[in-house]
Amino acid sequence: MKYMSVRVVVILLLIQGWFIGSAGVTVAPAHSVSSQDPSWSDDFQDGNFDDWTTISQPIGVFDVWYPGNFSIINGALTAQYPEWNLALHENMVAYGTWSFDLFAVDADSDEIVVYFIVGEHSVEDYLKDAYGIQLLLGPYKWWTEDGITLLKGIDFPNDLTWLGYKSTGTLDGWQHIDVTRDSTGEFCVYLNGSLCITAVDQQVQSSNLFTFSTFPGRAIDNITVTSETITIDKAPPHWLHSFPENVSLNLNTALRYDLNASDTSGIDSYRLNDTVNFAIDDEGIVTNRTNLDLGQYGLHVWVNDTNGYTLEGSFSIIVTEATSPGFTIPTEVLIVGAVAAVVMIVLVVVIMRSKKN
Repeated sequence: MKYMSVRVVVILLLIQGWFIGSAGVTVAPAHSVSSQDPSWSDDFQDGNFDDWTTISQPIGVFDVWYPGNFSIINGALTAQYPEWNLALHENMVAYGTWSFDLFAVDADSDEIVVYFIVGEHSVEDYLKDAYGIQLLLGPYKWWTEDGITLLKGIDFPNDLTWLGYKSTGTLDGWQHIDVTRDSTGEFCVYLNGSLCITAVDQQVQSSNLFTFSTFPGRAIDNITVTSETITIDKAPPHWLHSFPENVSLNLNTALRYDLNASDTSGIDSYRLNDTVNFAIDDEGIVTNRTNLDLGQYGLHVWVNDTNGYTLEGSFSIIVTEATSPGFTIPTEVLIVGAVAAVVMIVLVVVIMRSKKN
């Protein structure tokens, strides 16, 4: 009877708990914080550039700065006299899409520069950890024609790398720029809808600023920055590792070699020229269909994306005899043997002397 009463009490407690829960007592969900969307835009239609910081400097001097001189003219942020002007906007996007219009006109400088990813800017250090595009309006350094470049500035002006250049013909008036960067670090730079430059670089992976710099008379407008990679993709796929010249294979050994490629719009298919001896699957893995004889097999492979753009390359499969490891005596055995031989010689000498005595 005592056990029965305990059981009844437990049941009553369970029923009481159910009533309390049904009356609205709930378990609080785990706390979570969603990250803020870093996308932003500015078309200057409000007539101001209050979200921007503007400064200027004498040309070629990197540690002297003055207040910037910009105005909104015809709905665009336009540089004014007298010096090189720089406008900076907060930008946290390091992977995604940057679109903007630039007004190109002959002036005192042969370039317009937009650093769309910038890690740091200061009077002392100028720009650090940055990627940008240049519109070249005439001869510049070793280029003699108008064009567009993709550049990397790790420690400007001492550490600059040009990742790509494309001659464009004369640049005059408004030019539309689109730059995309996907998760693999592939940049695609488009000028007026045409693909001009592709490059892969992952050295800088975060951003704090977006900058527009130029001499008077040039302008920027219709800026849209998003963390989404907009599908403009007119670029072919790119290899995710260095493409081989030769792949060595021992006789009677199965081949498995990964030619993995990537593309913003997605990979459609791989194919190769020698389908009798080899196969390639949808992941870019090359295998042999037959037992390969000794010798060299030339392979040409193609991979196309879902937009029809194709990447290709050639390499050789070289089949050789497996090298025999042969018979070798371990070093430890040689040492022990040498010591034993010395001991034996010493013993022999001692025994012979003792006999003489």
